Amino acid sequence: LAIILATILIVLCYIISTLAIILVVSPNDFNTSNGIFEVMLKVLNQIHLGYIASVAFILIAIGNLGAMVLWLVSPAKMLIDGNDPKLFPKFILKKTPDGLPINAMIAQAIFITFIVLLGNCLSTVDSVYNVLVMATSVLIFVAYALMLIAYIKMKFRVKEKLIFEVPGGKTGALIAFTLAFLMCLANIIIPIISIPEGNNIFIYELEVIGIPVLMGIIGFFMYK
Repeated sequence: LAIILATILIVLCYIISTLAIILVVSPNDFNTSNGIFEVMLKVLNQIHLGYIASVAFILIAIGNLGAMVLWLVSPAKMLIDGNDPKLFPKFILKKTPDGLPINAMIAQAIFITFIVLLGNCLSTVDSVYNVLVMATSVLIFVAYALMLIAYIKMKFRVKEKLIFEVPGGKTGALIAFTLAFLMCLANIIIPIISIPEGNNIFIYELEVIGIPVLMGIIGFFMYK
């Protein structure tokens, strides 16, 4: 019940806030890479509070610095601490006295730098932003699809009661799996076929498809 209520509230918050912004500012008046700043500035100007924009932007920048630190550390730390150390070369496992996987973070930085540099082959900053978001979306939903397949396989093959149960027994689990899996497929396919106008098709598809494929290959050989 708590999950259902939280889901409804989150969806409503997104829908209501989006509709509120669209009523004030047309989506055509801002772009994806710095949309939040343009929207805030236009909305605040509309209600004659434009002078607050500078303070708001500074607070957003400070908040993003904190988020950046989290995103720099957490992927590498979760990868190392959440898996069998035997899967990684010894130099990747090296940690600082504070427990940070320093070599894994350096490897992560090199890889991301390569991806961003490859993205510079695209025409605009918006194109680079769109490609990185789309590639991340595909990768995330591939992982979700695999988890769904694992769940339905366990549901029909494992006789012991699972920790997490979907209401309705096997029928309910199959319905939930089908709906969720179709949504995952849609979120994987749509970014691949939806090429933003003005983008280099080859570079776009190379990054949107290539990044998840490369991650999958790396994971396969690590667990092989």
